Amino acid sequence: MRSDVLDFLLPLTSVQRITSPQNQRIKDAARLTTSRGRNAQGRIAVYGVRESLRALQSDAKPVEAIVCSEITSSENLAEVQAIQKHKPFEILDLPRDLFKKTTYGDRTDGLITIFERPTTKLGSIENTAESFHVIVESVEKPGNLGAIVRTADAVGASSVIVADPLTDFFHPNSIRASLGCVFAMPKAVATAEQVIDWLTQNRIKTMMAIVGAQTLYHQADYSGNIAIVLGNEAQGLSQPWNLLLEKTELKIDGIRLPMCGLSDSLNVSTTAAVLCYEALRQRGLNNMN
Repeated sequence: MRSDVLDFLLPLTSVQRITSPQNQRIKDAARLTTSRGRNAQGRIAVYGVRESLRALQSDAKPVEAIVCSEITSSENLAEVQAIQKHKPFEILDLPRDLFKKTTYGDRTDGLITIFERPTTKLGSIENTAESFHVIVESVEKPGNLGAIVRTADAVGASSVIVADPLTDFFHPNSIRASLGCVFAMPKAVATAEQVIDWLTQNRIKTMMAIVGAQTLYHQADYSGNIAIVLGNEAQGLSQPWNLLLEKTELKIDGIRLPMCGLSDSLNVSTTAAVLCYEALRQRGLNNMN
């Protein structure tokens, strides 16, 4: 351990040095790389300094921070310590080899944070006369979901809602692609039927991205209480959404992006970015930086 890090760690009574790969807490942490492990423990893991600090600064409830003092900087540890003064969680210090067995992918900056799994109930989503919701159905790739959350955060969306999920808000690649914004964004998971009922009951103006729709994306009206809905990467939106289009008493429209080449669609996260920024353009940039 570096001397500067040792000097930093010694005053922290909650720092525990662990060197055994048989330690149960380390085994549990390693299992959080999988969906099964996260569901079984009701916990999630965040890998990397930037994402961990954003998660620690959110309302998520931390359980512990795992550091490798041989890798991470004393400045990073100081930031974790500063947050620890206001939130109860332990810091575990692991040697390099053991830390590498605990982390996910190529994250090498020496910090993992573990949290209680945040709530993702549809009933927790607030809705007002000026809400702007982004809804995705059955997105398969966690990187796409994370990128959509990042875009939603950038345009000031009110929430991201996943219908019939095939991936997880808290998959490591989702968190990484969102740059940790997933912890600041109101979010929910529900069935497609539950989301459709929620939209209907709240009379939310809904625009669904559909290949072949008559209305071009910039011709739609994005003012007021709105939702943008995008489907699965391969199949688009499922049949229940097509049935929703037939409810003429509601403000619902299918919209499309013009496609001038061989492809008939864009990546779902790219489509989300185009639609979200059109919504931002129409709703006004005066309050934005």
